[in-house]
Amino acid sequence: MLVGHWSYPKLTKDTYLYPVKKYNGHFMEETGERAQRDPLHKTVYAIESVHCASVELIVNGKSKGVVTKPDHAFVYAFPNVDITESGTAEVVARDKAGKEIARHVVRSFVGDGTLEAKVMTGPKGWLADGSDIAVVDFSLVDANRTIHPYASDKLTFSLSFEPATSHEPRTTNHESPTFMGGWNSGVFGESSPIGKDFVNLECGMARVFVKAGRRPGKVTLKWRCANGQWGDVPLELKAVETRDGLSAVPQQAFPANRSTFARKTSAEAVQDLSSSGSAKAVPYTIRVSGVPVAFAKGMGEPVKPDDNTGVCCAFEPVLAALKAAGAELEYIVEPKRIPPNKKWLRKLSPTPFVPMVTVKAGGHEIDACAGFTELFIDNGKDKNLTNCEIYGVGKKNAKTVCGELAALVGYIPGVKIEIDERSKKVKISVSKNASN
Repeated sequence: MLVGHWSYPKLTKDTYLYPVKKYNGHFMEETGERAQRDPLHKTVYAIESVHCASVELIVNGKSKGVVTKPDHAFVYAFPNVDITESGTAEVVARDKAGKEIARHVVRSFVGDGTLEAKVMTGPKGWLADGSDIAVVDFSLVDANRTIHPYASDKLTFSLSFEPATSHEPRTTNHESPTFMGGWNSGVFGESSPIGKDFVNLECGMARVFVKAGRRPGKVTLKWRCANGQWGDVPLELKAVETRDGLSAVPQQAFPANRSTFARKTSAEAVQDLSSSGSAKAVPYTIRVSGVPVAFAKGMGEPVKPDDNTGVCCAFEPVLAALKAAGAELEYIVEPKRIPPNKKWLRKLSPTPFVPMVTVKAGGHEIDACAGFTELFIDNGKDKNLTNCEIYGVGKKNAKTVCGELAALVGYIPGVKIEIDERSKKVKISVSKNASN
């Protein structure tokens, strides 16, 4: 559905005055300064995984360089790129053997833009039950349907409603649909579009919500932009069966996307994950060489938090059980703070007063520190991204470090971990030649 049309100037060296940002070890934050960035010599970043050995940036068929070492775990930087050049930019990732394992293409926005609206409802349509939600997505696209990457126009909305029948007198304030507003990242208070009649495009896109009333009919979502453009998005509220004034139709739901997949860490750690469709954390039991691992209540008992993350638990009880079973490892738990000899890690952390654990195994030193989503190898020389943020539980001065177990155990030689979702059990074994 195409509902509006406008144009943008071409990006040049002197187009904008930008806030200056700096990476603080976790995310990019503003420094409070503003400066003109030079789009003719811009640093372009590619986000890859720990499986990539090299990343190449190609602009309009010409290579802009190959990067083999990321800046921060999975962020690859390509300096001095002219981003005013129209066309295509693609990133190619390769493994250690030079085999291509990933490719992503970005096409520049060309010419004038058209605002496109897409309406999403449940499988049965938008139902007049007083609570059903219609989601409307807006995208500013060019003739090739490429979304404008930096459009941030403000859109203002209003609703009009034409009931299918008019013989029933109004008895409540819930018979007409309600515009619920939208969401803009990092905007709070009075400037937040939640529950308001406006929203700003973010990177050329915006999403708003309309709640159904209790009467069927035709609804028009009207929008207007500060540049004078305007448009209408037609919606339809469908009648539902009622009994004694209440809806007799259950709320709509989409079927879960079920999948089965396996993952491996740097050793023989294997997770057999069959998606359960449940968003609840599922408790697990852990055995090391057949012996159950005991966890104090409230001190990081093993759970699987979601379909995409492995089993998470307190590391210390498992490490102690592995050492007792003959695994070659040493570990140090720091329950209060990052120790002074880890100055490099203190610089990355917003505060030094967080718990961490250090494991020495297989000739490597692995640091797991609360507040990070990655393991640090050999004092930060390498990193391994995990599927969840490492955290600490317990009293202030006696915290234990928790996180995704397979990611850490995978660095210990001779140790095999199997995670069985069906039986909700984690089986860890230590081979007899674990020290080799």
